[in-house]
Amino acid sequence: MIWTSDETMRLVSAWLKNSNDPIKGNRKRNVQYWGAVTGMFNSTTPSDRIREVKKLKEQWHRVNKTMNAFQGSWIKAQRLRASGESDEQVMDKAMAFYEEDFEEGQFKLIACWKVLRDQPKWHTYNEDLNGSNKRKNSELEAMDLTSSPDVLNDLPRPVGCKKAKDESKGKGKGKGSSSTLDEIDKLREGQAKSKEYRIEVLERHQQITADKKESARLNHLAAQEKKEAKLLEKEGKMHDKESKLLETYKSLLTFDTRHMPEDLKPEHMIAVKSMRERIFANFAS
Repeated sequence: MIWTSDETMRLVSAWLKNSNDPIKGNRKRNVQYWGAVTGMFNSTTPSDRIREVKKLKEQWHRVNKTMNAFQGSWIKAQRLRASGESDEQVMDKAMAFYEEDFEEGQFKLIACWKVLRDQPKWHTYNEDLNGSNKRKNSELEAMDLTSSPDVLNDLPRPVGCKKAKDESKGKGKGKGSSSTLDEIDKLREGQAKSKEYRIEVLERHQQITADKKESARLNHLAAQEKKEAKLLEKEGKMHDKESKLLETYKSLLTFDTRHMPEDLKPEHMIAVKSMRERIFANFAS
């Protein structure tokens, strides 16, 4: 069964609603979590289009990967936003970056992406997905810039499961309020540093890409100039050769044969004729 745009949107909404449950969301096991997502999705789905957990998970991972990639393109467009550019122009630029960088055609999940782009849970989820890759690769190669959280907007960290449960039971009051404020300040400071780091890595990545493109352009120009120089050198040698032939031909034509022995005159005429044929054959070619 092919997924419709409405079904994909309802899947994204079900994933987000279950992820944003601060009391139960973080503590659900994977099977329980996706069981809840599937139940919510199928509750609004016609009986002939109900899907199993496996199909929902597969579709989620496909669309999340695509939306994550576009998030990076949108960040790049925001970073390069020119003075006076409208939001619509920035979005057009992000679309162009996506098609250029990923070569997967036009981005068609814009409605789903708009639902998730400002959601802290979505950014945290993708940061966790990228965590294992960062440990395997070098710093720059591992930093998946196409799936970085929106560095242009400060997104608050979602409420954790334990904290939400404590608050729901009336804990964390009195003496704990001061330490909680300190923790919030530290968290904000950590987010600011993380934001600066991501911007720094993004700028470094863009500079490396620009340097590589410039190097490739210069190498191409050098190769073209070398090719043209060889061609000019070859043409120059041919020109010198033709000039010498013309000089020889001119000498033969102007040679005074009045005092030449009679037996040499026919050979002289043959030489003149042969030289003329060579010269005009070269011009004809």
